[in-house]
Amino acid sequence: MEDLGHTVFEAANGGEALTALEDGASECDLLISDYAMPHLSGTEFVRRARQISPEIPALIITGYAESDAVRDRPEDVEILLKPFTPKALKGAIARICGEPAA
Repeated sequence: MEDLGHTVFEAANGGEALTALEDGASECDLLISDYAMPHLSGTEFVRRARQISPEIPALIITGYAESDAVRDRPEDVEILLKPFTPKALKGAIARICGEPAA
């Protein structure tokens, strides 16, 4: 992400990320989460994060073969399947953030 020119805030888990959002990182432009995490799924993380920052775009990354396997996600959350290339990541970010892809 930093190689693509983004500032990154990392969290070890969904709870830690929610705390960071509450403590001021809510000014971030994009949430990226793995789908399968202990204690809090990626989709549940996005739902809770949007209670803090309602309009924030989100991307969920998953190793599931079909993105339809992640059916419990909010409608406007894009799925990126693993493995993916930097170009695929950049394209997904451009689509959900409304930026032209280079």
